[in-house]
Amino acid sequence: MPPPADAIATLATQLTADAARVRADARFRALVPVFTQVIPQTWAALKRAGMPVDDSGGFSVATYLVVVPFPVTERELTEHCGLMKLASRTRVRALVERLQSAGLIEQRRSSTDARRLDLQATPALRGLYQRWIGALAGLVEPWSGVDRSAVDDALVVSYLRVTAKAYEQGYVLYQGFPIVEYFMSRRSGYSLFLELIGRADAKGMSSLNRARFAAEHATSRPHVATLLREAEQRRWIRRRAKDDVWVAPAVIEEGLRWIASEVAWTSYSLRLARNGVVMPPKQS
Repeated sequence: MPPPADAIATLATQLTADAARVRADARFRALVPVFTQVIPQTWAALKRAGMPVDDSGGFSVATYLVVVPFPVTERELTEHCGLMKLASRTRVRALVERLQSAGLIEQRRSSTDARRLDLQATPALRGLYQRWIGALAGLVEPWSGVDRSAVDDALVVSYLRVTAKAYEQGYVLYQGFPIVEYFMSRRSGYSLFLELIGRADAKGMSSLNRARFAAEHATSRPHVATLLREAEQRRWIRRRAKDDVWVAPAVIEEGLRWIASEVAWTSYSLRLARNGVVMPPKQS
C-alpha cells in the first residue's frame, strides 16, 4: 500500500534540506567539476556497452530485470511497464531484443514449465549497474558515509530497489528542475548539460567540441548541434565563435542545485540500501 502523500512531501522536504546542507558544505565546490566529468564519462561508457541510458523506458526495463527477485516473461514485463506507463508491448519487445543483442539480458526456457521463456539480467548488465552506482558512491562518499568499496552486487540491487520504490510512490528527483528534465529527455542531453555547466567559468563562458562530444557519447554532430540550437532558442545558452558557449546564470544555478540534490538523494538511498531497507521509512 503506497504511503500517504504527506509522507512523500515530508521526504521531499527532508531531502531539500539535506541538499541545502550539501550546497553549503565547503567540499561541494571541489565536487562540482569532478561530478560533471565523471557522470558523463560513466554514462558514455554504459551507452557504448549497450545500456539504454538515453531511453527512460529502456532503462526502466533493464533496472526491473536486475532488481526483480525472480525470472519474468516478456508478457509479465509488458504488464509491469503498462502498469507503470513506461512502454507499450511493441516497445517492450524492441527493448528486449536490443538488450539481448547487447548481451545484457538472456532468455531461457523455464526449468519448471517447458512453455515458459524467462528473461534474466546477465552478469554483464549487473556489472554495468555496479560501475554506475560505484561511480556515484565514490562522488558522494563524504556525505553518505558509505565507502565505495562496499558497492557490491547486493548493495546495487538494494539501491535500485530503493530508487524504484520511491519512484513508484511518487517521488521524482527532477521535479522542480525543468531545465534538467528537458535535457534528460533528449538523447545525450544530460551529459551535454553537465559538461556545459562543469566547464563554465565565473562569467558563464564554457566550451564544447561538438566532434569530440559526439564521438564520446555515440551520437552525431548534427544531433549535438540540434541540442545546442534548442537550448539557445530557450535562452539557456548563447553560442559564440567555434566551440565557445555562454551559459545563462539560471542554468548554472539550476545545475548546482541539481548536483546538490543528487548528492543528497544518492546518499540517502545508499544508506537505506546498506541497511537493507527497501522502502523509505514512514514519517512520524
